[in-house]
Amino acid sequence: MKIKDLNGKILKGTHLSPKTEFKKGMVPWNKGKKGVQISSKKGKSYNEIYGDKSKEILNKMSISHIGKIQSKELIQKRIESRKGYKHSKETLRKIGLSNKGKTVSLETRKKISISQTRDKIFKGFKLSLNQKERRSKKYKKWRTKVFERDNYTCWRCKSKGYLEAHHWFSFAKYPQLRFNVDNGITLCEECHAYYDDTKKRFMKLQSNSKDTVRACFRRKPASSLRV
Repeated sequence: MKIKDLNGKILKGTHLSPKTEFKKGMVPWNKGKKGVQISSKKGKSYNEIYGDKSKEILNKMSISHIGKIQSKELIQKRIESRKGYKHSKETLRKIGLSNKGKTVSLETRKKISISQTRDKIFKGFKLSLNQKERRSKKYKKWRTKVFERDNYTCWRCKSKGYLEAHHWFSFAKYPQLRFNVDNGITLCEECHAYYDDTKKRFMKLQSNSKDTVRACFRRKPASSLRV
């Protein structure tokens, strides 16, 4: 049965969904109501709305999307529409609580990998450039040199326990300074967490001056450090 004409328009009188379409004798859900109507389903989960049938419905939705590939234009539009959007603190708190204690299965990780690499089959996990460099011999040598220069002592609390090498200028944002020894400082795990939490404080200075950033931490700038 044809439902579209040569121009691709739906033919008049075509019944696309006989089971769910509005039929004669049915009473509209908003009959007699005035003003803007808010759906009773708003803000509710599938489990709250459909009960025991929720899993079956979600499974049908998942199957219907198998094999569908979104166009680059549509993906770009979605990215542009979300640009600059930030979750509220309350939303972030809820997301954190909902994910607490959850672990991603190996099967799910493989599916995520396939979707990101666009491979037809799983060909193994691939590391990003940042991850590869952090695991490289060059990075390990840089870290050792930083530890040796600081005599294996935390710069902030002077402890000699478990130590980490911290980048003054971000590892991700300043790739040219990743392996510059003057861009590193030795910190214990607790002090490293302290500086990570307050990183925005000195990054907001929006200055590439090593003197300004180092002064923020009351430490003399290294003459060889260049940004």
